[in-house]
Amino acid sequence: MFFSIVLSVLSGLLLTSGFPKLELYYLSWVALIPLFVAIRGKTGRQAFWLGYLCGFVHFATTLYWIRFVIDHYGGLPFVLAVLVLLLLCAYLAFYPAFFALFAAKWRENFWLWLIGLPCAWVALEFIRAHALSGFPWANLGYTQGPLNSLIQVADLVGVFGVSWLVVLGNAAITACLYRFRVRASVLVFGLCLAAAAGYGMLRLDVIRNLQEQAPPFTVGLVQGNIDQSQKWDPAFQEENPQAIQAVVHGGPA
Repeated sequence: MFFSIVLSVLSGLLLTSGFPKLELYYLSWVALIPLFVAIRGKTGRQAFWLGYLCGFVHFATTLYWIRFVIDHYGGLPFVLAVLVLLLLCAYLAFYPAFFALFAAKWRENFWLWLIGLPCAWVALEFIRAHALSGFPWANLGYTQGPLNSLIQVADLVGVFGVSWLVVLGNAAITACLYRFRVRASVLVFGLCLAAAAGYGMLRLDVIRNLQEQAPPFTVGLVQGNIDQSQKWDPAFQEENPQAIQAVVHGGPA
């Protein structure tokens, strides 16, 4: 069981590595494999708590900065800010926990494993984005930002579609490792990946053509540089826009 715990923690860290500041997006394609190995042969209850551990580690290491926001801008003492962060992570960890439970239940059914698991992950991300006022941060699809061709498919399926593809990759690689319908795994994943990348390259070509045909024009950007502690302070609600307007029109800031 100790080895399974280590693997679950490893999956949590690999999931985090795809997000800033590391941004090792390619590790997201294998991040769930240690968790899949950890729950192999485990009961549903054991798989659930291994998934919970994975999720807690992942969200604690991804959302660590929330402690500073609560402490610095919310005015809560350091200990209470840490407690709020831990409570948030304790809630968010239930989503990977249910995903691990599904993975344990579906491990003998190839199509539920290969297609059902990506759908389950996306469904859980969607619920997380809307339940209890919603928390849509740290969706797995966001890690693929550097892959410009791949993420163009998001204009059809959103970030959830990109998450689906990444989980499909994890499920397919795991199936190959355990020699579970290897040809079907490679074929389905290869076709889905090729379709997404092919669509992305076509879209990028269309965008480049539109850019070449469009007349040039000048765009100006103004960095407001307003401290977060002042942004919503009523005392600065009139002063801040006036300062920005002064910069735009060339006057004193």
